Amino acid sequence: MGTGSEYERYEEPYSHEVRDRRVRGARGLQAVDGLTTSAAFDEAAERYVAGDISARELSDIVDDYYDQKVERGVNRYSQEADLVSARICDALDSNGFTFSPATLRAIHGRLFRGLMEEPFYEQHYRDYNISKREFVLARESVAYGDYASLEDDLETAFSEFSPAPAQDGDYTAYIASVADFIARVWQIHPFAEGNTRTVAVFLQQLLHFHGFPQDCSEAFDRSSLQFRNALVRANYRNIPLGVEPDPTFLNEFIGCLIAGAMNPPPPPPPATWPPPSCSAPRASSLRKRKAPDDSGKKQMQSHASAQGNVGSRSRPKHQKSSTPMGK
Repeated sequence: MGTGSEYERYEEPYSHEVRDRRVRGARGLQAVDGLTTSAAFDEAAERYVAGDISARELSDIVDDYYDQKVERGVNRYSQEADLVSARICDALDSNGFTFSPATLRAIHGRLFRGLMEEPFYEQHYRDYNISKREFVLARESVAYGDYASLEDDLETAFSEFSPAPAQDGDYTAYIASVADFIARVWQIHPFAEGNTRTVAVFLQQLLHFHGFPQDCSEAFDRSSLQFRNALVRANYRNIPLGVEPDPTFLNEFIGCLIAGAMNPPPPPPPATWPPPSCSAPRASSLRKRKAPDDSGKKQMQSHASAQGNVGSRSRPKHQKSSTPMGK
């Protein structure tokens, strides 16, 4: 049709390095829920990295493996880690992206299809409120979004996001603007399970959408727990104890994602690039930064011990799946 250049079916150019980083990042992200992959994913992933199969074929192979084994019984936690890791590789192999809440929901549905304890939540936002005790907050919980306004909250967060431009190769302001947006979306926590992994994939796609190289996965290889801790610390406020949200760690983590994707990294302008440390913050450092005095810590711990169970929630019951989510 026509005489001009035609649209072409997109196929990502093969790169052993990109695929290797992607696999390691996808596997590392499972640590946010205490999960590890099995040989079912690892062996197929080796073929994907070597260029023998595509990301879609990797996902299909792992899906087929569990479809055949489901009748004989499987380790449900390994199953979740394997399937989600393969689907992350497939999602990041694509160049398609639209900046919208619909894309965020589509990523979640793609990653956790058939894995939610209650299948209703594969296609819907949660309809109950949640809390989760955090080690880095002396077992306090972040205040997550109210279920009654999740859709409106997401629409507002997306509509108000405007990435700051880089200044002469200095990405500091840009990173801070992205970190603020990602922290806001994560705090809303629209899904019943799988929010951190969904946000991590969306973040990588967003960076690519903004012109950074496709591979931004490396920092998730060994630091996915630190990524989640950074999100927690960026969203926690306790006025009586003098604790304010601290985005420092999240800024540094996103800076490391960008630095790892740009190979070689750009020449440093001021002392703000690359980030001061590309080893993401550990739980101990998160607790030390802006921590209250000893009496405040005791108050937090005493208050936390008096609360209910970790991840307590009040929710309606929907039909359950035979494949529960991880922790």
